Amino acid sequence: MKKYYLQVTIDSNLDASTKAVQDCNKILHQNGFAPFEVNLYKSGNKYIKKVHNFLAFNHLNKIDEGALLVVPHPLYVNKRYIDILEKVKQKKHIKLAFLIHDLDSLRKLFLNAQDDFEYMDHKMYDISDYIIAHNDSMIEYLVSQGVAREKIHNLHIFDYLCDSNNTIKFDRSVSIAGNLDEKKSNYLAKLKDIKAVHFDLYGVHLNEEILASNITYHGAFPPDEINNQLYSGFGLVWDGSSIERCDGNTGEYLKYNNPHKLSLYLVSGIPVVIWKEVAEAEFVEEYYLRLDDIENAIRIAKEKDINIVDFINKWVNIINSLMEENVIKLYREYNDVGLFYDEDDISSLILNSIDPGMVEETIYDYYLEIIETYKANKSKPY
Repeated sequence: MKKYYLQVTIDSNLDASTKAVQDCNKILHQNGFAPFEVNLYKSGNKYIKKVHNFLAFNHLNKIDEGALLVVPHPLYVNKRYIDILEKVKQKKHIKLAFLIHDLDSLRKLFLNAQDDFEYMDHKMYDISDYIIAHNDSMIEYLVSQGVAREKIHNLHIFDYLCDSNNTIKFDRSVSIAGNLDEKKSNYLAKLKDIKAVHFDLYGVHLNEEILASNITYHGAFPPDEINNQLYSGFGLVWDGSSIERCDGNTGEYLKYNNPHKLSLYLVSGIPVVIWKEVAEAEFVEEYYLRLDDIENAIRIAKEKDINIVDFINKWVNIINSLMEENVIKLYREYNDVGLFYDEDDISSLILNSIDPGMVEETIYDYYLEIIETYKANKSKPY
């Protein structure tokens, strides 16, 4: 069976797709899949574009009989592309594997095109032979929409391919990378009220009116370079309008999807702050020691007048056996690690920090020490 991945280019530009799509294509290529290229026009006369793009998608009729085609979903083009895929499937008896990058009918970010996304998502459910979903929560949602469970496969987390040799340092700051559009991340406007925490923003579509003394905007960086800007503090996975919980359409969507920024933070090497009710919190919790457990233990020690430094030394010995196996397991699979805060309110994540500062640094550095020890003594598993 011939194996292909659908590679859509815009005006012959291979970099037109997102970082996540490009990385998936690279991995598929490394595993024996060949690109089946469809080049679309975005610029130029609208009538010429329409005809060209229709013919470009119909080029799929030249695919090998009975081939396997991996399709990134969705494609942000005319919704009729998925009808062409259905006809090609019927004519050439190909197998269609859809790798979900977003379910926009569920995300509800582009409400003016909601009907189109409903159409594309449900057509995908019907014509797919295989679906690669983000996580268990998304799988359950797909099953509730009538998709057969046996054809769904769990991605768990997106890869993030890049060169990363960061030296991570402790810092009581929070980095936020990605799409900073206030329609998606309206909570950004409230960060100025969390005065004890400094926030570092990286990305596009920022309304600079939200900037304050505790908020620094560092600009936008190419996806293959942004990881080298993230070498201290914590990475935040959050959406919605509230700083207490992830709410609204985009916040609720985090209960089903894998945000690509989580992969970015992990490959950069910085710990992660994530709301406990989103889908990927389960992934984070599975692989890392919950930091709130450490904080609670430290609070008890302080209440009983136990020497904090002595307590940390003893605690490190205890958590070594609890966490080292999971941390190494994660490194083997994804090449880096983060931490998990089980708190609802962003402000309490840092405002309730334990003094003296060396306590936080000791815990933070211990995670990094395990990673570096493993890097020094073990070869990569791939």
